[in-house]
This record gives sequence, structure tokens and C-alpha cells, in this order.
Amino acid sequence: MQIMPVHLKWLRKYGIEREDLYDGCTNINVGAFVLADMIRMFGPTWRAVGAYGAGIAANKEQARKEYATLVQASLEKLKRSGSPALPPVRAQLTTTPAAPSRPKMVVD
Repeated sequence: MQIMPVHLKWLRKYGIEREDLYDGCTNINVGAFVLADMIRMFGPTWRAVGAYGAGIAANKEQARKEYATLVQASLEKLKRSGSPALPPVRAQLTTTPAAPSRPKMVVD
């Protein structure tokens, strides 16, 4: 998964260094943790997916939209391909944004 450098500071609190992210299990666990935090902040929306890739700063809204659009396009491509590796989606993401406030992170 894509782990942005901005996360390295708080990851160090847990003994996770940049090099550790090359381990598949560590990488997926950290990435899922970050994505879960974005979903907690923005709700189960494409905006949360965008925040995972572009960050939560107010001036990153366009970048969030662009990242989410890329992920949506990849998801649609997988659906059309009939890929057996694609698990069923349990919850539908919405385009309705949640409150943009930045509460305490799960890791804080």
C-alpha cells in the first residue's frame, strides 16, 4: 500500500521505520490503519479514499478528488474484467462528505 512520508513521524512512536514498510505484512497493516483513520474522519466516502492518498489539509481537496477518481477507475476496471480476486464490497461508498473536522487520530 502507499504510505506517505508524513506518517513516518508517528509510526516511529510504534517502532516502525521507513524500511519496515517494505515488509508486506507491516505495509498492509499500516496502510489499512491509515485508511481506517481517514474513513473514521470522513465517513465511508470517496473523500476518505482521497484523503488516504492526498492528505487531509484543506488545500488538498482537488488532489483528494483526483486520487479518489483514479481509485474509482481502477475499481471499475477490475469489475469489468471479472477478476476473481475482487472480493464482494460489503458497504457502498458514498459521495456525500462527512464533517471535515480533524478529530484525534486512532493512534493518538
